[in-house]
Amino acid sequence: MKHMMMKKKNNNRGSALLVTMAIMLMLGIIGTMAFQTADTEKKMSFNQADLDQARLVAEAGLQLSLEQIQTDFFWRTGYADQSFGSGTFTVTLEDETVTPALDDSIIVRATGSVDEADATIEAWVKRGYPPAWKYAVYAKDGIGMENFSCTDSFNSDSTLAASQLPSGGNIGTGGNITMANNTSVGGDASTSGGSITLVNSADVLGSTSTSAPPEDMSFIPESEYTYASTHNNNATGLSGVYTYNAGTKALSVGANKTLTLADGTYYFSSINTANQAKIVLAAGAKVTIYLTGTMMMEQNTDFNFPGKPSNLMIYSKGPTLFIKNNSRFNGGFYGPATTFTFENNADIRGALVLKQATIKNSTCIHFDRKFLEELNFGETRIVASHEI
Repeated sequence: MKHMMMKKKNNNRGSALLVTMAIMLMLGIIGTMAFQTADTEKKMSFNQADLDQARLVAEAGLQLSLEQIQTDFFWRTGYADQSFGSGTFTVTLEDETVTPALDDSIIVRATGSVDEADATIEAWVKRGYPPAWKYAVYAKDGIGMENFSCTDSFNSDSTLAASQLPSGGNIGTGGNITMANNTSVGGDASTSGGSITLVNSADVLGSTSTSAPPEDMSFIPESEYTYASTHNNNATGLSGVYTYNAGTKALSVGANKTLTLADGTYYFSSINTANQAKIVLAAGAKVTIYLTGTMMMEQNTDFNFPGKPSNLMIYSKGPTLFIKNNSRFNGGFYGPATTFTFENNADIRGALVLKQATIKNSTCIHFDRKFLEELNFGETRIVASHEI
């Protein structure tokens, strides 16, 4: 009996030892798992912190690129492993030369790297347009109107007859405004320091001001003309009957002839249209022209008429523009060095920015109220972005 009791005690001790060992093993496993979990969470925390930092570095690369694009819209250099804070960023740019559908947009991809974490932000950047295009006519040095000439506004989503208003056709200048002989401004007239003179039944239907702030007239950098001189549709986008000199970049359309421009960018040293000539845009086309010399539209000629004004943009360094004798022009014309003469029933729809303007003899300029909306008026900006 005594032997059996001793054996039972030994068995109990063995069982207790096994239970104790099992508990210690379980505690060890739990401790190891807790340590591993804490280590994993620590690593994840560090990785998340690195990823958050990488996003901030990518955003810095994106914002620096936007500043470069704002200064020079044709900047495409990008950045490679540029140091910033605790990491580096790389920026690449894609435009219409790679993806034609981009038109006047750029895709900017900025990748930030911090330790082993990377973050990439892709942004669609849209070009802005000069503030001076909020006027029917803005002329840096002065505006003269005489003999039944006028300004007003319309909506190019409709017809002139259905949407024409005796308002919205504002004019502005850094110089003097002189109006005579039954001229009318259907809108406001303002100057940043010059005078406003109205004689012989001339009338401003809106307000007048001689203390308006001057407009920025240095919107188009030289780099844009340089880029357009080598990246243009001159060789492939012209069709119809016309004369084009590939050496001098001079374009002319003869009397009663028609030139059609396909979608894209063009670069000309001069544009001349003879009597009853027409320059039209292909269906659905949006055309940008960089012009370095004179543009002359002789009597009864049409340029993008009756097309939508926002589909034709002309940036000019040239000295003169003449639109004469029943000619019609639908578009935007930006020429801070250009002297304009509009005469004898000329019809202009869109917006004009120039150095000096003479508007006379029943010529009317109809500001398109859809113009700025369709051009996305304002500074170059991000219109969409996401992380990839």
